[in-house]
Amino acid sequence: MTDLDSDPGAFLRSGDLGDWSSFGSGVTGVSAIIFIGAGCDGASRILLGDSLDPTRATAAVAFNGAAEGDISGDLLAQARLFVEINREALLDHWHCRISTDEMQRRLRPISP
Repeated sequence: MTDLDSDPGAFLRSGDLGDWSSFGSGVTGVSAIIFIGAGCDGASRILLGDSLDPTRATAAVAFNGAAEGDISGDLLAQARLFVEINREALLDHWHCRISTDEMQRRLRPISP
């Protein structure tokens, strides 16, 4: 686990957002925009926000469930469930084994 996994907020504060893909509720079922990076930097997390700009993300949720930022309990539960049910696709993407297109095909939305 990297420092960014144990402190997802450190990533938000770093300002080094790199390349992120955004996914809305139609793909994720989560009531916020989810940003997913390739993760080849070794830190597995998603960002959440209400803008299509990842630099305006309001929360980060690490793959291990740790979270930081402005996030309600309900939204945190949704984000954790999304990560849980998409664990295999997210890991393959975070470890650079599949493309973003392949990951999107494999993503399953949470139930409303």
